[in-house]
Amino acid sequence: MKPNLTVARILLKSAWQAVSLRSALTALLLAPLAALHAADAPKPNVVYLLADDLGWSDISAHPGGTIQTPNIDRLFKQGVELRNFMGWCVCSPTRAMFLTGRHPFRVGTGPEVGGELAAEETTIAEVFKGSGYRTGVFGKWHNGDDPATPEYRAEFTRAFADKPNKKPADGLGANAHGFDEAWVYYGGGADYFTRATVNNKGPVSWWHNCDLRLKDSGYTEDMITAHALEFIRGHAGKPFFC
Repeated sequence: MKPNLTVARILLKSAWQAVSLRSALTALLLAPLAALHAADAPKPNVVYLLADDLGWSDISAHPGGTIQTPNIDRLFKQGVELRNFMGWCVCSPTRAMFLTGRHPFRVGTGPEVGGELAAEETTIAEVFKGSGYRTGVFGKWHNGDDPATPEYRAEFTRAFADKPNKKPADGLGANAHGFDEAWVYYGGGADYFTRATVNNKGPVSWWHNCDLRLKDSGYTEDMITAHALEFIRGHAGKPFFC
């Protein structure tokens, strides 16, 4: 069965009006989700693409677009684009706002405020999951640190052998926030080919759920896309949030 996709794209790069996000998300997301609890309500699949730190005119779908992006332009035509939707001017708070519908200062996550997305925060993935959806996240998480598994601790020690007093934080991991399937890296600026952080001098951050994937090879964006497509195809005919 061909998946019934509702594709929502919100490309976020704004420095203000973030205070209105919670009400906007409530109107945009929670009202339709409430209808999913009805026994006879259809459950459309949802693929949500979030590109943080992207300039408005970085894609050809927008006036003055400097880069030819035909696939993104086609997705806009087939799906939904919200052209007056404000987020944050940097990456982690943008994702925290989307995940929770709350102002990032309240959530307490991201480079401007520090910290880990708290386990008690309700995320959009948990709401979908509570409505019978399979949930998956693919790409950059950066709303918390890597899970401190024995494998990651060994990798961390190897990468920072010259800093013996430096210790990894104990991250919760994306699965703890309502995602059944996660192919993610946790820090910012991971190398495109090695997934090593700190300008390719830090530990590798590339995970399948709680399994650290040190031996995977390839270009990160290609790997993210492949695993997302695998998730979508594997749940065709079933409700999913990707």
